[in-house]
Amino acid sequence: MVARTDQYQITELFYSLQGEGHYSGMPAVFIRLAGCNLECSWCDTDHTVKETLTSLEINDRLQRIEKSFGSIPLIVLTGGEPTCQDLFGLCQMIKVHFPHTILAMETNGTSPDAMLQLKCNHQLIDYITLSPKEQTHEMAFAFADEVKVVYDGIVDPNTYKHLINIKFRYGLAFIQPCSENYKPAVEFVLNNPEWRLSVQIQKVINVR
Repeated sequence: MVARTDQYQITELFYSLQGEGHYSGMPAVFIRLAGCNLECSWCDTDHTVKETLTSLEINDRLQRIEKSFGSIPLIVLTGGEPTCQDLFGLCQMIKVHFPHTILAMETNGTSPDAMLQLKCNHQLIDYITLSPKEQTHEMAFAFADEVKVVYDGIVDPNTYKHLINIKFRYGLAFIQPCSENYKPAVEFVLNNPEWRLSVQIQKVINVR
């Protein structure tokens, strides 16, 4: 893990619907952390630094969202790659102030030690979505609750087939189309029924 800090480089913090995976359709606050250790050719996500906030400043924003909309069922740490920053203080704050909220993280699995520390050793992260890339450590699968492979023609989902069958119960291994051309992903899932299709509904219904 990187050196412990209470300063977080943030791209954006917003309230919307989770559009992907197991919690698709659930209201959620997204904390998009800036920076990534990979450069995927198809990635169109802005993860540049827009502001630097402490955990208390983030808490203030979460409290304002809760006051406006009611209880927050889900908070998602996403990126970029969240594990590029030390998340201990942020996760600890969220678990203290929002004890009934599911705290989830989306990661490329290149830092399994961070996943181990946050989820298993300190029990701060409730749910981890692993989006594997060529650089993903196999150990990361042990700490993930679901796996989501972007069907980009580069990463072969069947590379992970033995891990999927061992680790993930039916319905928690997702194939996500890389673009609005859904046909290749649909055909793959039909021919590999241990996988499940996950379409980014936020793009379909045009929400943030």
